[in-house]
Amino acid sequence: MISIVVPVRNGGEDLRRLLDSIDRQQVDEEVEVVVVDSASTDGSADLARSRGAKVHVIGVEEFNHGSTRNLGVALSSGDPVVFTSQDAYAEDEHWLARLTDIGEFAGVYGRQLAHHDATPPERYFLDFLY
Repeated sequence: MISIVVPVRNGGEDLRRLLDSIDRQQVDEEVEVVVVDSASTDGSADLARSRGAKVHVIGVEEFNHGSTRNLGVALSSGDPVVFTSQDAYAEDEHWLARLTDIGEFAGVYGRQLAHHDATPPERYFLDFLY
């Protein structure tokens, strides 16, 4: 089983797009989505649950980039564990297979690209960082 851990706070349409892209993935293994939701007020937790994700809600004050992801791993059943964010999504149906089909590994990184409708400053920022 492959687990995908997603920290979420009011993910809205971004979260829906991410979950859609995960549903389209073509992999031979079962995929588990684990959402650690920071007290969203927009129905993100309910959306994730309705799509089959395992959801754990924490208070906003409990969120921390590292410990929240560690909590997601602790709640996961899979090996490997893939981290993504609520506003990222896979461009095609082979993202997860390419990311996880490399044998034994300690860590793998996938480049983050700007969304198609990103503003020029957003594009510059992502090009600069990644």
